[in-house]
Amino acid sequence: MSVARTIAAWLLGVSLAALGMSPAQAALASIAGIHVHYAGEEAVARHALAAMRAMCAKAEVSGTADLVGRYTLDVYFAADGTRIARYRQGYVAKPQGPCRIAVEPYSKIDLYHLDRRVRYEFAARGNKGPDWMTHPLPGGWTAARLNDALEAGTGLEVSAGGAGRFAGLACEFHAVQGRAGKVAEYCDRVLDGARPPIRLELMSRLFNPATGETLSYREAETLNLSARLERTLFYPPDGYAAKPGRRPAISDPMRKWCEKQRRETGADPCTDDPEDDED
Repeated sequence: MSVARTIAAWLLGVSLAALGMSPAQAALASIAGIHVHYAGEEAVARHALAAMRAMCAKAEVSGTADLVGRYTLDVYFAADGTRIARYRQGYVAKPQGPCRIAVEPYSKIDLYHLDRRVRYEFAARGNKGPDWMTHPLPGGWTAARLNDALEAGTGLEVSAGGAGRFAGLACEFHAVQGRAGKVAEYCDRVLDGARPPIRLELMSRLFNPATGETLSYREAETLNLSARLERTLFYPPDGYAAKPGRRPAISDPMRKWCEKQRRETGADPCTDDPEDDED
């Protein structure tokens, strides 16, 4: 069982085995779809840790500092294009007091119900309890353009630029140019055979346009185009009342670094990530 499915089972407190389902019943509890597993890394989180350390020459870090900024992402598409689930796990650095920093795991889940134009979001860090929120989706969003937030920004130009291959699937590279320079590149593939079409972003990289530094990188490691997916992957657990969404607060050191980047480049790494702009 994948890490994402383990999290889903924990959140929902139920599994097919626990329910004693027969194979026929289990088939009804699963649907055809696509599963993509990604590995990624974010410089924003590493810069935040460096900023915290710079505030105290004798800072103590509990946990593995090398894990900060690294994450995995599992994305599930229902074959009919109406449901998309994104399960993300990673590590962040959090101040615990004067000169004390803790490296903590976090989990983030986004469940897109495109036919109902709603996104359910779950975010948990450290010992904080489960917290589900809802966000409205703009009309017209489909599985073919869900990751196109990069193209929606003011003053951005997108151009195609060559072929690539990730997780065994061919894709087309695109470069995204902003006023200050190159801000991103990605390699995607639209599965025209699917109805409706589904767009897979197999690699993405965000840049600091002023310096060319890579701010984040993610690529697909494995891909299953004919997966059987548990329906529970696409729904919040029973009994949780989702609250209207709001963007979570960002720790002061990270906020300061992101504000500096915004002043210098016009882009805010804390808020300009394509995943977060899908509200």
